[in-house]
Parts: sequence; structure tokens; C-alpha cells
Amino acid sequence: MTDMKTRLASRNFVLHWSQWRSGRGRIGVVNPVLLTWVALILVAVAGIWVFLRRSGEMGEGRSAPGPGKVLGMGLHEMAALDAVWADRKGFLVWSSTMHGQHDLVRMDWPGGQLTRLTSSPNVDTMPKISPNGRQVAFARSRKEWVSAHNLEEWDIWVLNFKTGEEKRVAERGAAPAWTADGKALVFQRGGREIVQMDLKSGEETALLGPRPERTWTEPYPDPAGERIAATVLGKRRHVALFAIPNGVEQRVAAGGQMSFLPAGAGLVLLAEEGGRMQNRICRADGRGGNLHPWFDMPGFWSREYSPRVANDGSLLVFSAARDEGASDTADFEIFLWQVGEPWERAARVSFHTGNDQWPDVWVSPPPPPKKSGK
Repeated sequence: MTDMKTRLASRNFVLHWSQWRSGRGRIGVVNPVLLTWVALILVAVAGIWVFLRRSGEMGEGRSAPGPGKVLGMGLHEMAALDAVWADRKGFLVWSSTMHGQHDLVRMDWPGGQLTRLTSSPNVDTMPKISPNGRQVAFARSRKEWVSAHNLEEWDIWVLNFKTGEEKRVAERGAAPAWTADGKALVFQRGGREIVQMDLKSGEETALLGPRPERTWTEPYPDPAGERIAATVLGKRRHVALFAIPNGVEQRVAAGGQMSFLPAGAGLVLLAEEGGRMQNRICRADGRGGNLHPWFDMPGFWSREYSPRVANDGSLLVFSAARDEGASDTADFEIFLWQVGEPWERAARVSFHTGNDQWPDVWVSPPPPPKKSGK
């Protein structure tokens, strides 16, 4: 009897469903319990979507990137990179997932020897080479995976190239930059303030304090210590110069990652207007005026990011992608360009299908001339 009732109920439901689909039935014949379950599922899906959306805005919505595949550099690519370096010697440092997590790697030139500098289970990123080329400051996440959009879950570390020693120098800070004398670091804390820390004493000084509706990141001090270049986040981010200590703001352009060029030669920044993929690397004078295009990668790799100029001003290093994607998970590669040469002569440095980001470059100063003997 129970089986017969079950079969009849099943047949009636199928009949009612087919009638409803054909327009001859009434929606009221649908099981109300089924409607309740459908409604609950829709509410749950909507809740998950809102959670993921809000998590993404806070920098936790994306999963960590995979290691990708190391492709290696051929003879043609080596020759192109050698032409960019010319007779210079030096090295590059950047953040790469080629070993799994974001670690710092170093490439020395000539030769192209690649060295893994860090092997933390957490994210190591935003490296900046010290003015004397002996150390690198970087941000390390406070847990295994933190997106670059999260401005809070980071500490500042310094690595000594000669000894390999890593030292945490500041908590709750990110995006470090060196002062011109190499004695202090400037960084952002929680996106709310920009701090300068003396490396010898550990003393911290707030250069720019919290302001309503202001979120700062990527600070960079000018050599004279009178201004700070920084990225201001909002509906559309922009770069600006801030006077020290009054904090008067001078907007420069839509974009980010602005830094001062060596020897007072002006500013370099990533402008998010114009260019092949609506961004390009631009220059401005030391006061933020006379903004003009400087470099826009030809071909497919034209989504530039994180431009940096060598300590002697002769080389520009940057990362680039072929399409849209998160800056800390998409396939970005490192490129190097000799300033003043045609854009087509920029050379690819990394050959890796994972994420390679935040490069910096340092050129060894030429040896002093030998004294002629009498």
C-alpha cells in the first residue's frame, strides 16, 4: 500500500509539473515544501556571494596563486637581456611564486644567476633594495595567505644579502621604502598613516596621520625629506605628493606606485589613463607637473605594473601582464628597459607562468679610476 501511494504521488507530481510547464496547470500544485527549500537555497547562495564580495574588498577573497611553471631563458632572450645591461653590473630582486608561495628571488648580472632569497610559508612581497645595495626591505604577511589589497596583515622585514639574515623591524606595516641615506624606512600602517622608522633606534615618527576618507599606501620619500609620494585609494586611486609635516596634498594623476627618480630628475609613476591597456608608465617633474608618457610596452605584454628606476637612473624595471587579472595572482612577468632606447628593446627577465611582481633593480657603481704611478 505504501509503495502504491508513493508511485501515485510521484505520478501526480510529474503530471502537475508537466501541466504547469505547458501553461495548463496552476503554480499552486507545486509542493510548498519544495518551494521553501528553493527559497532557503537562494538565500544561502546570496549570503555566500555577499560574503565573498566583502571579503574581496578587504583583500581576503582570492585564494593564493599556484606556483606556475618555470619555462627557462633561451639564448635569444639572454642576448636581449645582455644588450639592456650593456657593460653594467648589478642585480634585480622581485617577488615570485615559482617556488610555491611568494618568495623573494634575486638575479645577478652578468650571468643571470637566479637565487631564492626567502622561503617563508607566508607571502614576501614589495621588496626595496637599500641605497648601498647591501640589504632589501620587504613586507611579509602575518599569515600564510594575504592579498595585496589587505593593508593591515603585514610586518616589515630587512634581509642582509651577505649573511642572509632576516630581521623583522616593524609590526603592522607594509610597502616599505628607504630614505636617501639608508638609515630609515618609510611605510604605511593599516592604510591610515605613513610612518618613518629609524633602523638603529627603532623610533617611529608619524609623517602623515589618519584623515577622514583617506587611505594611503605605497609611500616614497623624496631625497630631501620634505615630501612623500603616495597612492591614495578610493573609487579610483590616484597618486599625490604630500608636504611634510603639514600634509598638504598635490594630486598628480590617476594611478599608483609613484617614486622619485635619482638625482632630483623627477618622478616615475604608473598612470591609469591612455596606453594600450589604459595604463602606461609616465614621468613628471619633481613638483608633479609636466606629466608625459615615458614607456608603454609594445605587443601583448602591455599591462604594466610596479615601475622602478635603478639607483643610477639608467634602467627601468617593471612587471607586465597580457590581460586583466589580480596583481598578486595573475601571470605577470618582469621586464627591463634601458632608459632612452626604443620601447621594443625592453627585455623579458622572468619566464614563469605564475606571479612575478614588485621588481627592483640596483646597478653597481663603476670602480674608481686607478691612480697612475710615477
